[in-house]
Amino acid sequence: MKKNILFLLFICLLTASTGKLAAQATDRATLTATAQGSEPQLVVYPNPATSTVNLSIKHPQLKLKSVVIYSIIGVQIAEFNNINQSEIDLRLDRLRPGKYLLRYTLSDNSQKVTQLIKQL
Repeated sequence: MKKNILFLLFICLLTASTGKLAAQATDRATLTATAQGSEPQLVVYPNPATSTVNLSIKHPQLKLKSVVIYSIIGVQIAEFNNINQSEIDLRLDRLRPGKYLLRYTLSDNSQKVTQLIKQL
């Protein structure tokens, strides 16, 4: 129960930090188009990772603007700004083993969240 409440709090904070809220679509055609167009723009590998992880943008014209790493309960662990590259390597030496969330911003100001698993 406590984990669910923390997760909802994290989602609310994440939504509030983007500055815009959107209503959910109920039309099946809209939902299908959204599901097809929601391919991840960022490839995170290897995942699970041990010491370093590579972040690579699929789209050739987009660049990675910033990356923020959160613990699974929503506490900000690290922030990397002004990256402006299509591929980077992040060192994970300071992270404990576990699940983390990566919120990344692309050069077109779109933001998405993906999961990262750190192993021993």
